[in-house]
Amino acid sequence: MENAESYISIRQNIIRLLTNERKTQKITQQELADRLNIQRSSLARFELGEQNPTLDFLIKVSVALGKEPDLILKGNEHTGFGIVSETAAGGNKMEPAALLEIIDEYKAVIDTRRSLKREEIKQLDDYFRIGLTYSSNALEGNSLSISETKVIIEDGITVGGKPLRDCYEATGHAKAYDFMLEAARSKNFDLNEDIILKLHKLFYSSLDAENAGRYRTYQVFITGTEYLPPASDEVPELMKMFAFELNEKSRRLHPVMLAAFAHKRLVDIHPFTDGNGRTARLLMNLILINKGYQIVSIPPIMRSEYIAALQESQRSRKPSNKSFYQLIANCEIESQKDYCRMFRIQLPNKKDKIKKQN
Repeated sequence: MENAESYISIRQNIIRLLTNERKTQKITQQELADRLNIQRSSLARFELGEQNPTLDFLIKVSVALGKEPDLILKGNEHTGFGIVSETAAGGNKMEPAALLEIIDEYKAVIDTRRSLKREEIKQLDDYFRIGLTYSSNALEGNSLSISETKVIIEDGITVGGKPLRDCYEATGHAKAYDFMLEAARSKNFDLNEDIILKLHKLFYSSLDAENAGRYRTYQVFITGTEYLPPASDEVPELMKMFAFELNEKSRRLHPVMLAAFAHKRLVDIHPFTDGNGRTARLLMNLILINKGYQIVSIPPIMRSEYIAALQESQRSRKPSNKSFYQLIANCEIESQKDYCRMFRIQLPNKKDKIKKQN
């Protein structure tokens, strides 16, 4: 995606597709608004292109219409979609520092609306349990749709025609998610190896009980990249150092950058036989929740950009973390917008703060 105008064109095209789909199904604006739990006037502004929706909201509209997001957005699947929402005029991505400024301004607004009622917290937890489980698994090739993920997790019913492994990945991730929330909200919160091992064990136990929550004992290779993870005998010491680094950096890094660092470093070490990416994303969100930020969910349609950013940080010549940190920061902003949409919180207009970056 070359510039901001391209993003606007793509967004308008997606809105047009969704609006046409609603009309084809003969669903009124009021009926769809009720499904989305929003005001009809908000949906009307969305369909007129007067409202700038988040990527998560576009996906929710798709699901509410009974369409899988990847199908209804297929013709507009640009990997830069989520990033461009916070770009500078001319198409250059904003620097991480500028993104963090926006994140903290949004957080300050959100914090004025805390604390939530117990029922609201539970609904949010359930909402993100489904969304994060679906997106994190989908990034790794899981074939379950978001609606199928919901059925498996909430009703305990397997989906006919789907691999049993995909179902186990859904239930395992949901268990790890619940532990993540518990650990993040603990009064005696401590970032250590045991937390990381338990996240992996809960996710992976139904898939491979022998290796769940245990470091790998052989060399692994990552398909499609030149990066070679450390030898297995180096992993225990690297993980000890990693835990130390997390606690040391927590005193000086912005929480969103700390979370991004935790994600990237765990993927670099690749300590487990499988499930490294999902464990890394759970760890990242554990840090964000503990620090009072929103859960980061990386949409499956951003998979190519996500992988490219990780590969850029792992390349042998001139590695750079910048793209990965930008991606995570932008996803945090999208999550903050989604939170504010759900609770009808008005965020400040950032257009005047978006300046061209070199």
